[in-house]
Amino acid sequence: MKRWLEEKSFQNHKTTYLSHDSQNEFIKLLADDVKKTIIKNVTHAGIYSVTADTTPDISRSDQLSVCVRYIDSLGDVSEKLLKVCQAKDKTGLGVAEKIYEVLVENSLPVENIAFQSYDYASTPPNLSSESTPGCEFFFKMSNIPTTRKKLSGAAYRKEAKERQEKEEEVLKKTKRINDYFQQQSGNIPANEISVIENVEVQNEVAYLAMNTRDDFVNSPTPNLPTSTTNIESNPSDLIIQHEPIAEASKLPEPEGKSATHSGFVSSDPAEWIIKDTTIEILLARDINQNLDCDFTKTRIFYEPGKFRSLNKNNFKRKLKNGEEYDRKYLIYSPSKKSLFCMPCRLFGGKSSLAKEDGCNDWKNINQILSSHENSKDHHICQKAMLDRSRGNARVDNTLCSQIDTEIQGHDERFGSSHNGNYMMCLELLADFDPFLANHITTRGNPGKGNTSYLSSTICDEFINLMAKHVTNKIVNEIKQCKYFSIVVHSTPDISHIDQLSFVLRYVKDGTPVERFLRFLPKVGHKSENMEDTVLSFLENLGIDINNCRGQSYDNASNMSGAYTGLQARIVKHNSLAMYVPCSAHSLNLVGSCAAECVPEASEFFNTIQTIFTFFAASTNRWNIFTSSLKNGQTVLKRANGTRWSSKHDACKSLATCWTEVIQSLSKIRDDMMEKPATWSESKGYIDQINNFEFVFMTIFWNTLLERFNATSKSLQSIKIHLETVVHLYRSLTDFVIQLRNEVMFEEFINKARQSISEEYKIDMKRAKTRSLLPGETRKNETKPQNGKDNLRINVYYPILDCIQIELKKRQLAYTEVAERFDFLQHLNNFEADIILKKAEHLQMLYKDDLDDNFLTEVLHFKEYEISNFEQFIEQKLEQTFPNIFIALRMFLSMAVSNCTAERSFSALKRIKMYLRANLLEEKLNALSILCIENRITNELDFDHLINDFSQLKARKELH
Repeated sequence: MKRWLEEKSFQNHKTTYLSHDSQNEFIKLLADDVKKTIIKNVTHAGIYSVTADTTPDISRSDQLSVCVRYIDSLGDVSEKLLKVCQAKDKTGLGVAEKIYEVLVENSLPVENIAFQSYDYASTPPNLSSESTPGCEFFFKMSNIPTTRKKLSGAAYRKEAKERQEKEEEVLKKTKRINDYFQQQSGNIPANEISVIENVEVQNEVAYLAMNTRDDFVNSPTPNLPTSTTNIESNPSDLIIQHEPIAEASKLPEPEGKSATHSGFVSSDPAEWIIKDTTIEILLARDINQNLDCDFTKTRIFYEPGKFRSLNKNNFKRKLKNGEEYDRKYLIYSPSKKSLFCMPCRLFGGKSSLAKEDGCNDWKNINQILSSHENSKDHHICQKAMLDRSRGNARVDNTLCSQIDTEIQGHDERFGSSHNGNYMMCLELLADFDPFLANHITTRGNPGKGNTSYLSSTICDEFINLMAKHVTNKIVNEIKQCKYFSIVVHSTPDISHIDQLSFVLRYVKDGTPVERFLRFLPKVGHKSENMEDTVLSFLENLGIDINNCRGQSYDNASNMSGAYTGLQARIVKHNSLAMYVPCSAHSLNLVGSCAAECVPEASEFFNTIQTIFTFFAASTNRWNIFTSSLKNGQTVLKRANGTRWSSKHDACKSLATCWTEVIQSLSKIRDDMMEKPATWSESKGYIDQINNFEFVFMTIFWNTLLERFNATSKSLQSIKIHLETVVHLYRSLTDFVIQLRNEVMFEEFINKARQSISEEYKIDMKRAKTRSLLPGETRKNETKPQNGKDNLRINVYYPILDCIQIELKKRQLAYTEVAERFDFLQHLNNFEADIILKKAEHLQMLYKDDLDDNFLTEVLHFKEYEISNFEQFIEQKLEQTFPNIFIALRMFLSMAVSNCTAERSFSALKRIKMYLRANLLEEKLNALSILCIENRITNELDFDHLINDFSQLKARKELH
């Protein structure tokens, strides 16, 4: 099986039956077979009952579950799921019609219903607590006929003909299984090779022509020669055996080959026969856009003397900044003289560029292309083509994700449907391995006390052994590289146990790497407890704390405290373990501070979150909102996530669909079927967002957070170092300073003015006039600010000032440490005396690591033009400049974020989920390190693992 998969994975022009389409077809066949069994049992039972209920799925669409209850042939009561379908109409009539449709679709007579069972909600059919046999009143109330309408003879014949045509269409696109198995050929004389190749091509054409015959469905398998051993001395006799050859010879043969020949597909998209083989061939070769064709033939005259035609500029996309990109997805069809979109043509697009005739509206082609490439349908087809070209759409690539649910089941017996995925995999392998199949047959279910090496205990032992090998390899790398940094972070798991993620960063082959080692449970949040845990864990691994050169935690006081925090306690054991706050977390704190510095900013994000909650709380309201969206627009996002990027996503989505939100709220407000509380909420939200200040804040925050989000993603990279962090913070500070002027303020005002009229809420209110005391005048009385000045002075400037101050304060923590090493990468920017001073200071700081030759090495190293550490390693300068090599390793080993620890929490949620909430810590850590450090796991020597396992299980008798 493995050898077959390896062979088929490289055959781009062959059908392998490993795609998602084949997988879905098998699943559908299995589901249909199960459903037929249920329908057969219900029909045999005679009478049955119906139960139904609705619930929203993850995409907030209502799903209706229809079940039937009956007495089976053994006399037991059975309740089976019949179908889960989308319930677009949740009214009593809508649910009744959907239930009736499901019953008729499965050929279950409605008049045989004995009882119905639903909840007490008023949305399902309004039934009394009493159930009437036959349930006639239920379908009469819903205006649904209780008997199935009998079709006429002509209608039945028409349905049968359509069904037969669909089957023939499928058979035309499906290859025969005989084509994949050929007999071994003998020795063929050289003078017969060309004749044989011609015979094989002609026979394949004849075979395809036979597939188009009406009686092909019931015809026997044609006896076509599949190997050269079946060819006699006169190969032409073989060709005359089949009648359809004369018809097949009339088919077009471009460039001397048959258009249906395996491995050849025309470069004209209008001639493509969309099937699995065609897609594989096209994705395996370069795309030919047919740009060398004569586009003057595409002229279309709209008026006498005025025409439009296709030109090569249509194959380029020009951006606002003047840059041009090739539209590589476009292909010109010489036969149709029109344009096609390759992804949409191959993967079921619905635009004019995907249809059989293509698009030739040259008068509006620019608008059509611009709208098409931004459409959701085009993006879906592009993703499908990209997944297919990368091999992500194959079933063997997703087998591991299917198995990642529950390892051991409830019943550890082979043949049981609840034995879990571990035994399921063994049963699958036994179908292709006779030794394993025999072992399962003889020793599979002997019970406890018998050795079979197939139990969950043996599985756990292998998992722990693999995890031990991965941990040992990481520890050996750290000891070899010597210098490292500590990264720890904690989070509660699904069983509410606090898990402390332990990660170490070091430099390997000139590249910084961060490795996960373990989850440490129930450590607590006190710094002294975490100190003991960290030191004892390093001691158990045999890692010397004196080689630690950095620490990176979040900004919590128990971690970052200058006197009693974890970093201060580690510094007492090693003064060179410099603390660097998590740069990504610090940036999040800057944004959080800015969002709370003025009441208007805090109210803005609260409004976005409440609007999202208002729509997401009801599937009906969510459907109203999503139905109003256009192509390219995204749904609303929540704004109260723990990551600051969630606020950027919320602002971006609201900025693109602000008009649609207003329309949806207005529709809900005017709907007389809604509750009064819903009317009031929608009216209040319209008043909150349908004003100039809110639109201005949306545009302003969207621009600001877009830069924050891009910088935050860069800070989360493993390869980033201190100098890059300083540059990113400095550039973000300069960006904020550039926004703080009246010119940029007017720019945001103009953008907001395009969506709504410039009317401020303050200007709409009546100005309060203070009563004058006797002898007072209004001569020196200041006038109140207008709405525009209030927005600029009290909102716009304070937000930017707060961000600027916080960025500069956070940047100091990184600048102080980075300045110790910055001269090594910018030697040409400093004078010799400054270089010597900085080098002497660094040598005194790390006197146990850098010797006295460090100063002379620095002056010598200045003559080399090296910009990064990778070039230092490539040129093999570590022998020439050993002290500089040590200094750069210490610098790069300093962690600047704890994002790797946070990424391990994603694996923790996948491994210890609700199905495995009682997972033991030893197994949790074993599975976690195998999952997170999967590259090292894939490099394990499994023969060595088996030998280690056999030594652990060996029983030696002493004499």
